[in-house]
Amino acid sequence: MNSRLLAGIVFPALLASFTHLPSAGQSVVLSNPDNAPRWGIRASLDISVPGKINGGKLYHNDAGFSVGAVYQLPLVANLYFEPGLSLFYDTFNVGSVTISDGDEVGHATTPKYSQFGLRVPLTFGYRFDFWEKGGVSILTGPELSVGLSGRIHGKYLDDIGDLPRDMYGGDNGFRRFNLLWGVGASIDAGAFTIGAVYDFGLLNTRKDVRPLDPTLTYYKSSFHQNVARVYIGYNF
Repeated sequence: MNSRLLAGIVFPALLASFTHLPSAGQSVVLSNPDNAPRWGIRASLDISVPGKINGGKLYHNDAGFSVGAVYQLPLVANLYFEPGLSLFYDTFNVGSVTISDGDEVGHATTPKYSQFGLRVPLTFGYRFDFWEKGGVSILTGPELSVGLSGRIHGKYLDDIGDLPRDMYGGDNGFRRFNLLWGVGASIDAGAFTIGAVYDFGLLNTRKDVRPLDPTLTYYKSSFHQNVARVYIGYNF
């Protein structure tokens, strides 16, 4: 068989195979026929990212965690809706401060706010199935949050007699309810998934109804609570 005849047979066959593989692969990547509803569990490390108050950084980042469950519902192609419910414990602090009970020598401490509550993420995702039983998802959607309890704690706080410990109590505390919008990505490998999401706080969560001191810089301020989450999960 001469080289021209060989080239006339092999090259068209190779060209046909190469043009066929991307379209077949692309159909699975963007629209996997094996998609089905499934439950999942999630556990995450949460980093609170408090917003500024009137341009000043009064509160600082701190760590927490959350655990919960999700239900993944395919919509069309590889687009899916994933509502969930989770319990969270998040914290943020006010940095190092000096507290004095009237003596000349003060005590350095880092008061911390802790919040325990519920989150209801309503996530939309689109998964690109780049490999068998796995892929990469782009995530976004709203999240409802309600604080069931919240406290401020730290050393020497008893020296401040009129300091309210309940962060949701009084006219100058924090609001229990928050609405956030999350943006993130995840990677599926078999039944396991890992991901990262940044939730932007959309609501002002400070009350400031009755000012203790109208001259304070945070009076009539707007404060937004953001959360960065890195999670691991298992899908059933």
